[in-house]
Amino acid sequence: MYHRYIGTEGVVCSMQEDLKINSECPRIYLKQGEFFFSDNRPVAVITVLGSCVSVTFYSSELQVGAITHAVLPDPASGYAHFDHGPGWYVRSSIKEVLERFSGMDQRPMDLEVKVFGGSRMYTPDVYERGLCRSVGESNVLCALHTLKSFNIRPRVVEVGGGKGRRLVFYPALGEVWVKKINSSFR
Repeated sequence: MYHRYIGTEGVVCSMQEDLKINSECPRIYLKQGEFFFSDNRPVAVITVLGSCVSVTFYSSELQVGAITHAVLPDPASGYAHFDHGPGWYVRSSIKEVLERFSGMDQRPMDLEVKVFGGSRMYTPDVYERGLCRSVGESNVLCALHTLKSFNIRPRVVEVGGGKGRRLVFYPALGEVWVKKINSSFR
């Protein structure tokens, strides 16, 4: 079942069993550590999340959007041995997207922002007993903290749980369709 998040209130306004993407609409498959910044042409950006976090951004004024697919919170959180670009980390991917919007004279607080993902895909006993935070939890907390530092309050925060998510984002409209999926890793 897909849930559709649209509008400034981030309300689920419809659900459907299967999402049919218009065959004339180009598809972009967003992989881990990537982000996509659109122009105002119609496109469907598709990604699958587990513990990773996607943040979507939309400017209704320009009818352009962006989406991230970040794997880890930031290099300072103990993951600095990975040598990846800014899209790999939650904090740097958000900052990169906001810099691009700033270059288009868009203030961060004027953007419609939604946060997805951060599941507990691998649940060792230590997570169940609350002895440490999962990567998914760390990613979500980092995203929310980073957005707050830019005075951004996300319209939708659909995070956590034990299932992955398949997202279809239409950046020219700001629409996000989400389907929860079972993990094959458990």
